[in-house]
Amino acid sequence: MRFDTPEYLEALEPPSVVLGSRTYVGRLLSIHQWMPLQPRVQAAAQGDVALQEIHNLALAYCRVAFPKPWWKFWRRSVGRQLVKLPPNVLMRALASFFACQGRAMVLPPPQGDVEGEPLTGRLAVT
Repeated sequence: MRFDTPEYLEALEPPSVVLGSRTYVGRLLSIHQWMPLQPRVQAAAQGDVALQEIHNLALAYCRVAFPKPWWKFWRRSVGRQLVKLPPNVLMRALASFFACQGRAMVLPPPQGDVEGEPLTGRLAVT
């Protein structure tokens, strides 16, 4: 069986957001980065938290998913820009980020011929 790493990684859609004229492409979190955030995400999804807690969740997630280079001290972080948006827009952005993360965590293994037939096209997320 042949495992095509570049094709597999290409199928994993990272979180991205357009703020102003700049497009920010984040990274998917590892399980060790995701697990501390998961209870907060579930509480926010159920509507059991105040707006300030959602802001804190957005800042914590963006700090890991959209890291800012230390030497670009003049650039505002993605999280700080997001929390300035209206609450409904912020929630849509977070839902989009978490959907990318969820798809990446349950992505099925690549399908290919056991004899080494290369994978073709994008991997389907079901």
